[in-house]
Amino acid sequence: MWDQLRALLIGIHLVAVVAMAVPAPVEVNRVDVDDPMVIEGMTPLHQAATTMGYSGDARTLRVALFDLGKTIIAVRTAVLQPFVPYYKYAGTKQSWRMFGSVPTKPARVEIRIDHGDGEVVPLFYARHPEHRWRAQQFDQERFRAFMNDFSWRRDKRAWRFFGDWVARQAAADFPEANRIHLRVRYRPVPRPDELRATGHIVDGETFWGASRALADFR
Repeated sequence: MWDQLRALLIGIHLVAVVAMAVPAPVEVNRVDVDDPMVIEGMTPLHQAATTMGYSGDARTLRVALFDLGKTIIAVRTAVLQPFVPYYKYAGTKQSWRMFGSVPTKPARVEIRIDHGDGEVVPLFYARHPEHRWRAQQFDQERFRAFMNDFSWRRDKRAWRFFGDWVARQAAADFPEANRIHLRVRYRPVPRPDELRATGHIVDGETFWGASRALADFR
């Protein structure tokens, strides 16, 4: 009796875990098919489909694939519904989702400081080998996830709070400094042949530039 019950519970657990592990492209519900980064990321897919006989344009293919993703999400949600209480009370919710694609135009947070001599110098550049002020804190996993939203131009309100927090830390660490400057800079990923030719990644344009007078935070 107990052996059969134990086997049943194990079976339910395995079904629940496997069902939750089905890929869930949740981003398709909030991504614009005409977003420049989406277009850039899916252009190679359209080119590959064209070589295999696809005759439609790139946007039609994007819309079709995103519609397919929404259908998958709807079916997956319905399948998982009976297991929701189990996920909730047993703490077994895990989507197992990984990266759906690699962005070809990533961006990084850059923090610079004016020490009072009129020269603005780098203080912290994300993942830079030299500009490493408070890098141990900024490079912490949860902090990196928080800052990643800025690279996608998400949550301008959080960006303002972040600027105030950075200013407070800089005011404490550099009593003589005048201002702190923040921005986010695109760093497009070059093609392999371009990277071999130049030996480095060329910086792109910046956005969300901001500055704080450190006297206001002392």
